[in-house]
Amino acid sequence: MKKRLFAFPLAVCILLCCILTALPAQAAGTGGGNAVSNARNGVVRILAAKPDGSASLGSGFAVGRAGESSAVFVTNKHVVENSTAVYLLLDDRWSETEDGSALNMEYVVRCDVVYEPETYPDYAVLLADRIVTERVALPLMPAALAEPGETIYAIGFPAVSDQVTAGYSANVDTVTVTAGTISRMAHMAETDTDVIQIDANINHGNSGGPLITEEGYVIGLNTYGYGDNINLAVQSDYVISRLNDLVDIGILYEFEYTLITDRAEGSSMVTTVLICVGLLAAAAVVAMLILRRNRKPASAAGQQKDMGGRNSSDRKGDRGSTFPKTGQVDEIGETQPAEGLEELRLVGVNGHFAGRRFALTGALRLGRLPDKNDLVFPADTTGVSGVHCVVRLTSGGATLTDLGSSFGTFLNGQNKLPPQQSTALKPGDTFALGSQRQTFRLERKNS
Repeated sequence: MKKRLFAFPLAVCILLCCILTALPAQAAGTGGGNAVSNARNGVVRILAAKPDGSASLGSGFAVGRAGESSAVFVTNKHVVENSTAVYLLLDDRWSETEDGSALNMEYVVRCDVVYEPETYPDYAVLLADRIVTERVALPLMPAALAEPGETIYAIGFPAVSDQVTAGYSANVDTVTVTAGTISRMAHMAETDTDVIQIDANINHGNSGGPLITEEGYVIGLNTYGYGDNINLAVQSDYVISRLNDLVDIGILYEFEYTLITDRAEGSSMVTTVLICVGLLAAAAVVAMLILRRNRKPASAAGQQKDMGGRNSSDRKGDRGSTFPKTGQVDEIGETQPAEGLEELRLVGVNGHFAGRRFALTGALRLGRLPDKNDLVFPADTTGVSGVHCVVRLTSGGATLTDLGSSFGTFLNGQNKLPPQQSTALKPGDTFALGSQRQTFRLERKNS
């Protein structure tokens, strides 16, 4: 019995050690060494064939579990738009001819454009015909976690470097890394796009490559160059939101990627692993208790039932009568309020639902995915995620919860809500999805 008692906890401890050992590599995403240098291993050169027989060249990068191979890549829309075929170039031997008119498919991978917007923002998501073992995925991070003044790096295959290598190189060791700083976070009115203004040089061919922090986290796509050290990168938030949508609708089936939500912690995946560690530890404790319980004498086991023969977990004590009566549980797991509470409604102030009113009888979910929301925005609504936020009626009024949206939910025009945390919402309060262009107000029905 003693061997059985300690065998399971010992196995759990061994497993925990393996998980904890893997955490640093999982957080960094690219293994040991310099994070910026390692990030080059995620960058590819992209060739897009055009209907007239010409081709355009740009850069892109892999996304997925950081440090692992993936079939999903990201680049600029203008690199691949109006193309008859798109290829990832993985080696200098990508062409069988000197002019590049014939491809050597041993060093080239064809891919499909699974998403590109009709106009802007300027980004596209690619799905390769196979897992590209020659590259590794880079971790993504919302641009808001970076700050003006901090050092960043633009990575890619700029055309000016081809003059040095005397050809269109596609090797990792010819990827160019250009250092600079974040000048500011800005909104580009001409394209209605949130961008990062940087002083790192962006040259033709660099388009679509990653803009990374010193930790190797991707915060943008190198996109626009205006000279005089004014260059712009499309913020990574668009990619994050779209990847979530593509997973939700099944285009990227069972796809997972590393998302940095706290720079101090490293990665949200690390948080997930820590949760698993906690569950395993709890399982070990439960197993020990069960084994000890099985060793109790029969008379002790018989005392686990009360006078009526019911198991102790079935007993009804004073505590049961103190809980308020509630309605059915909604699909997120929160209880809906009892009858007779204050009647509230949401009123659209700005944006798609401006002037419309919606009764708040339980929970109202807001976002762009029709099968997951009660108030559904058009698919191209800027700033609104597939599943953005939820408003719930409670015994004290209402609560507002951001469901991990890319651009955030703002209470009363200024306070950005932390994701997955309920915040009290009072009559008269307003909240916005992504920006003040999509705003609602909570009102009493008789107001």
